[in-house]
Amino acid sequence: MNKETLTPPQRASVETLDRPLVISAGAGSGKTFTLTQRIAWALLPGSGEGGDPFVDSIDEVMAITFTTKAAQEIKARVKSTLRAEGMVEESLKVDSAWISTIHGMCSRILREHALEIGIDPAFTVLNEADATDMMERAIQTVLSQADELMSPEGMDGLFAEYSIRPNAFGGESIERMIRSLANAAASSPAGFDALRVPPEGRGWTDLLRAAWQTWEDMGGVVRNLKASATRDALLAKGDDAAEAVQALLMSGEEPTPEACLEILSQFPDPNGRIGRSDEAYCEGKPRWKQMWSLLAGEALCKLSRPFVNDLITLSKRVLKEYEALKSAAYALDNTDLLVLAFRAFDQHPEIADQYARTFKLVMIDEFQDTDQLQIDMISHMAGEGLERLCTVGDAQQSIYRFRGADVDVYRRHVERMQKRDDAVYVELHDNFRSHADVLSFVDCLFGRSWMFGDAFMSLAPGRNEAKVKRPYRSDTPRIQLQLVEREQRDTAAERATGADACRIEALGIAKRFSELRRAGHPSSDMVVLLGRMTNADVYAQVLRDAGFECVIAGGSLFGKMPETLVVLRLLQVAADPNDAPALFEVLTSDMFALSADDLLELATDRTAKEGLRKRDISKGLFRLHADMEEGMPASPALRHAVEVLRDMCFRAGSDAPDRILTEALVRSGWLSRLQEQGAQGMAVAGNVLKAVRMAGDICQENVCGVAAAAREMAARLESCKEAPGALSAEAGDFVRIMTIHASKGLEFPIVAVADFAKERRSSAGKFMCETIRGTTYISLMPGNSASDLEVLTKRAKAYASVDPEKDDVDLIGAIESAASQTELRSLLTAYGIQQEKEESQRLLYVALTRASESLFVSMHVKRTKQPAVYIDTMSDIRAGLMAAQGNAEGDFPDQAGVPVPLEYGGSAPALFTRLPISRDVSGGLSYPDALQGFAATLVPTQASSTVTLPDPGRGIVAVDGAPSVFDRGNVRSYSSLEEALPAGFLEGETDALGTASPSPFGAVSLSYETEDSRAAYGSSQDVLDDPFADDDAFWDELAADLSSDTDKATDVGSAFHALAQWSVEMANGQVEGEGHAVPLPVPDAQRIAAVMKVNGVDAASHVRLEEALLRWYGSDACARALACKNLQAEAPFFVTVPDDGGTELYLEGSIDLLASDGGFDQAYIVDYKTGGHEDETSEKLQTKHLLQATCYAYALFTQGYGRVDLSFVRVEQEDADAPGQPQCVNYSFTLEDAPVLAKRILSAYKAGGRS
Repeated sequence: MNKETLTPPQRASVETLDRPLVISAGAGSGKTFTLTQRIAWALLPGSGEGGDPFVDSIDEVMAITFTTKAAQEIKARVKSTLRAEGMVEESLKVDSAWISTIHGMCSRILREHALEIGIDPAFTVLNEADATDMMERAIQTVLSQADELMSPEGMDGLFAEYSIRPNAFGGESIERMIRSLANAAASSPAGFDALRVPPEGRGWTDLLRAAWQTWEDMGGVVRNLKASATRDALLAKGDDAAEAVQALLMSGEEPTPEACLEILSQFPDPNGRIGRSDEAYCEGKPRWKQMWSLLAGEALCKLSRPFVNDLITLSKRVLKEYEALKSAAYALDNTDLLVLAFRAFDQHPEIADQYARTFKLVMIDEFQDTDQLQIDMISHMAGEGLERLCTVGDAQQSIYRFRGADVDVYRRHVERMQKRDDAVYVELHDNFRSHADVLSFVDCLFGRSWMFGDAFMSLAPGRNEAKVKRPYRSDTPRIQLQLVEREQRDTAAERATGADACRIEALGIAKRFSELRRAGHPSSDMVVLLGRMTNADVYAQVLRDAGFECVIAGGSLFGKMPETLVVLRLLQVAADPNDAPALFEVLTSDMFALSADDLLELATDRTAKEGLRKRDISKGLFRLHADMEEGMPASPALRHAVEVLRDMCFRAGSDAPDRILTEALVRSGWLSRLQEQGAQGMAVAGNVLKAVRMAGDICQENVCGVAAAAREMAARLESCKEAPGALSAEAGDFVRIMTIHASKGLEFPIVAVADFAKERRSSAGKFMCETIRGTTYISLMPGNSASDLEVLTKRAKAYASVDPEKDDVDLIGAIESAASQTELRSLLTAYGIQQEKEESQRLLYVALTRASESLFVSMHVKRTKQPAVYIDTMSDIRAGLMAAQGNAEGDFPDQAGVPVPLEYGGSAPALFTRLPISRDVSGGLSYPDALQGFAATLVPTQASSTVTLPDPGRGIVAVDGAPSVFDRGNVRSYSSLEEALPAGFLEGETDALGTASPSPFGAVSLSYETEDSRAAYGSSQDVLDDPFADDDAFWDELAADLSSDTDKATDVGSAFHALAQWSVEMANGQVEGEGHAVPLPVPDAQRIAAVMKVNGVDAASHVRLEEALLRWYGSDACARALACKNLQAEAPFFVTVPDDGGTELYLEGSIDLLASDGGFDQAYIVDYKTGGHEDETSEKLQTKHLLQATCYAYALFTQGYGRVDLSFVRVEQEDADAPGQPQCVNYSFTLEDAPVLAKRILSAYKAGGRS
């Protein structure tokens, strides 16, 4: 083996085989190469005593990696090195060597010793989705027994204090708390013994005495202040509370918790309006406030402490049920693998001894991302004093705390090894990846005391610049930064939103990438790394508009990608052709892209005796096939979709799901079209094929059919945390977008970093559950009763024993010795803040060290004051760069739009550009001067409207937005009428149609609004500016066309409508007397989750949906509807609009909510609107909804109503003049308006070219 190419630290790592070794491997330092060389060297002669190999076989080597991919890479390199050294026979053993992930190792050990430790050797390992589902089933089983638990076992207090399940609008729940406790216990070999219940704290009497003493101190100072009404009132209140304490203590009776809480809440806080010049009072105020906060927290925690034991009891039952479910399935989860392997070693010394004698080398890669359980288990195999253990890690790259990784384990191990004389500590600090400027920039930021400080390992440039394969080609500085600044404005309309800032950030990145492309860099050199993927589509769209091929290549998005869900829906249709929501999504997806006319054709039954009638689209699909065979015309797109899906469904019961899916996808022509769309298309194809493989794998694993596979696939995708399909990340000339976490271990010449900063939590919830060094600390505050204890609750939240940003405190030690729950909660909160801060810093470090040639760092800030407040790591970046300029407290340069040089220690200064943004008086986004020219060059890209259909007989048939060849006659909905109208047709028409009557709820007020037609048919720029546009666009286009609720099957809009409809139907069953005496029932969390799942609403939109529901249920419009006797949800209509000229139009649709008092005097219509943006006036809103209001009112007049009031309730937008109320657009018509309404409808019909 040629070791001349190794650096001295690498060589020391390779040759140290007989003692404990700790390798601190910096980013880009060649650690994988070093590990493989160490394994190979141990197998070669000369590595051991007397010239022998240190190990006799690869079977004596154990190497634990973080990922399966890393294990495969190590195996491949070891195999290659051994072959190069002539050890072919040994290289053949590498594939079966103990080189794997920690879970792979544990699984192998457990199978070999299953009978000894009492488990089935044929166990299966649950994937994350299955394990999550099984745990949820266990929780629900236990909670379903709640009624039985409450009285017999005294848990009625717990169930009265906390909701059993999460309610629709947040709050603590028993379900969430027992899930946390059960998971914590399951993850520890000690089980529930690892849970530490809160400290008992002081008794009620002691708390009252402490309060009395605090008032004695505070009151004595207050009495010496100058007399005033405020001072006297404060004294009177405090003295009264003190007298109540004395009376209670002198009574000799044990005070009740209720009495103590009442008295404690009566003691006053210091008043800031008095004693401003009194030194004693000013000095005492912080002390008294802290004491009142401490006492309040102790009292509240004492009140809820008994509930902790109840929660633990329930958690034990959950784990027992979970274990029973796994046992019945002969399955273990990943936590079981770790815990059972540890117990096998701990309880069966002969097993531990076997492995301790087997392995002479034990290595753990990525040791910074391990936990104490793993190191305790490995220690059983690593020899006496860990003499055979080699750990490789870097505390600066520990970014998996959310998965349970504990960087403290790594740090403590390093400290212990550095104190030992027989251990070797090596730093691999030579970086072979990055240019010196990149490393200097990293040093400038992370060498500061507020970042990594003294623990920072600076990386030295180690690469040979002459051998760099993809060198920097531009003459501009390698390091550049931009700060998008949302400026403070007087009105909401002029303030830029977070979505605006995101788009400007994306523009800045696209501009920089365009400069580098002109300099000769291919797109494949570039990557955008995001802290979260919420806005990934925005960055991708702007880059595509700038002419870049672009794919989203990493992040837990696979289960949420539209194309993945299309494959799921396709499988659901194969399992059940009557699944209308799934069928709707397949037909409207890019797979078939049927038009609105095609969908209406499917939903129209022309064979009924009574004329045209609605039908379910699933019935229409198969009926239409028979009709087409009899000669009925249909569009080529519709005919093709019917044939493909019909054949697929007929084969569903006799062929493998992945085969029928693949054939349907190929026959549809979708995969061929994707291949023609370059990188973006290939990325989509990658996800499509990955989803098909998932369906096939499910069938093989479970030996099941299509229906079971569809259910299982839906469950897996619900909790899927996988990255997009393989084609998304294959080599190609395109820009990649991925999470920082997904980029770990990768490198790219050009790296842009954005969306990495986030607000840090400042307070804890009612329930706290934090695992530290193997112990889980629990704290609990009151739930429902907190509203009755408002004063104490507010005081308790103010308590802070330490400031993690300033105080140098051993938080773990303080947590371990905390004597009161208030102190414990404060320390746990501080610990969480500290851990989040450090992890954010490490995440930024990982992002920056992915770059080999150039960095572009993008930030955005909302300026509400001077100077701007920078959150999270943005503040660290500012302080680090400004420290390099000589002023760590200074702000970034304030020149707007002008690149300003900033020194950082590189070969040339970095360039910093500040980009202030706002909106103009009309609400339009004003682009910064520095980006205006570039923004003007963008060419908006959007999906092609052309659908190419494979035809074996004639080649390719193109259908480009052509109308259906089947004439539906004169059947129209308001949306199909509106779609065909020329621009401006309805402007100025409101007064002519009688809508000038006063609104029942006042004038409309605006903050956001969704323009239906613009979102559906306008530019991609419009859609991009409005993140909610899709909801209203979809709803207004199709809701009236298909009256069935199942046909309204996408996103937040349809989920809201489904839940609102459910509420009305439930309320109809609870009517008492006049009107609806009860409010609309609010759906619980389970129903909301189920509706979200059916409608494909992602988790990120959960809060949005709940807020819309809350706004609707509390609205005046809802109250007005409830005042009526009769409520009808989704009321369909099909009426005739006659014309003297001989034209007869059929008008159809369905009304979201129809309310009346039983007669025909008056009706009230509510139409829900989701989404919104900022560029609408009251007049435009009245015009916008006018045609829909006209159609609905006319339909009711044909049924005999004399007056119709309508409210278009914008459930996602708050009325600026009525906080808490949704914005409403209101209309009112009388029967006298009917002829005018009919004329307007016919005019719209003819204006659209439909005469």
